[in-house]
Parts: sequence; structure tokens; C-alpha cells
Amino acid sequence: MFRTEIDVPLPKSLILDFVRDPFIVGGVFGHVAVLQVKDKVKGDFVTPEYLQQPLNEFRVAYIYGVPPDYKVFPGIFKGPEILVDEIRYTGSTDDGKMSFKLSFILKSAGSSTRLYMSSEFEFKESFLQKLLGRSSFDLAKHIIEGHFIPYIKFYLNSHVPKEVKVGKRVLLEEEGDMNYIIAKFKEIVKNTNTGIIEINNEDLDCSFMVINGDIKKAICRGGKEVKRDNEALSALLFASGKGKLTVYDINLEDYISVEQIQD
Repeated sequence: MFRTEIDVPLPKSLILDFVRDPFIVGGVFGHVAVLQVKDKVKGDFVTPEYLQQPLNEFRVAYIYGVPPDYKVFPGIFKGPEILVDEIRYTGSTDDGKMSFKLSFILKSAGSSTRLYMSSEFEFKESFLQKLLGRSSFDLAKHIIEGHFIPYIKFYLNSHVPKEVKVGKRVLLEEEGDMNYIIAKFKEIVKNTNTGIIEINNEDLDCSFMVINGDIKKAICRGGKEVKRDNEALSALLFASGKGKLTVYDINLEDYISVEQIQD
């Protein structure tokens, strides 16, 4: 078994999204090609377009080596298995000559996450070890250090857009004349601890970040123009017609983490 840990400059909720997605984990694993998914309704493996109720079990091809010298082994890939403090994936080849276990444990560390990873491989027969050119420990280490750590270091953050990074929960929706919407907006700002307020009408799409009753960021888009902060507020105050206001509650820790990364 190979174990390691790494500090990831992203909040825990985002890392959870990563390690709970079997397609992403399988892709980063690098030696797994997902072919079919087990369907609960049909009781069998199907290609994704025929899924009705997917289970966390997959028919896969395990690929080892690099072109032109690579080998392919059919097998099963399972996960995520959500345990008390661990997220686990397991798998094996159909011939039973290779099996593995991959696990993740996440601990919040302020605006970042401490990610503990472990990988364990077992070869049933020595010829497979000779074929792959690695011991079971070497392969376990390779999966973590050769695949997961580079992905986290170079790709993870860039693949998560800001609107996904900041989890939003709708608290209030209002529609009406813009005079009413603007008055409601002013009232809500004063009473909001942490949230995002979005206002839309035919001419404007505005978004305001509010922390402790203060507008920290503002942006309004109208046509080809983009206005920020005071100019955005002015554009809103002069808006007319009908509009819609939506208030979102957000996780402040997630928002601060995203801002630190992007600034």
C-alpha cells in the first residue's frame, strides 16, 4: 500500500465533488476506460445512453503500459463507496489476477483541504508483475504520484468554473416593476450576512456579492457593456420596466477560497 497527503487550495466541498465522481476519478486514474454502467432497473451493464437508474459499478478496460507496448484487461470498477470518513473505489480484472483499492479522506484546513490518498494493488500471479514491469507497490505509488497529484496540481482548479465553486441555495425570488425590485434589493442588502443577489430585466443582468450588509462586488451586463461596482449600481438604479430578483445563500468559506485563488 502507498499512502500520501497533500494540501489542496480549495474548500472541502469542491474536493468532495471531485472524489465522488467515478468518471473523473476513473479518468485521472489513467488506466481505466469506462465502457458500461450497471443499471438497477435492467439489472445488467449498459452503455450510458441506455441508463435509467445507474449504480456505482462499471464494466471497464484496464490499460497498462504505453503505446505501442500496452496490454488491455477487461474488468470491474466500483465506487464511490461512501464510508464514515472515507471515499473508496475498488476494482479487479475478470481473470482475478489484479485487484486494487483506492481511498480518499478529506479534512478541512481553513480555506484549503488536507487530502489523504491511499492506493493498494494486489497481483495474484507473478507473470502479471513481469508483464507490467512494476511491483504492486510501484504501481500503487504511480497511480497517486503519477496521476492524481499532477491532476490536482495542474488541472483541478482550472476545470471548476467560479459559478460552480460557489455553491448557491435560493432563498428568495421576487418579480415585479423595477421600482419595487430596487426597493426590495436595498432592503435585502441591509439584512444579508452572506449572499448573492441577482437582478435581471430585459436590458440588464446584474449580480451583487453581499457580506455583512455591504456590497463587496457588483457587476451589470447590458448589451455589449459591462459595468462594475459603483457604475453597476448606477445602471441598476436607472433601470425600468419589469424585473426579477433572486437571492442566494452561499458558503462564505467557499467564496473566500475562490477569491484567494483568482486574485
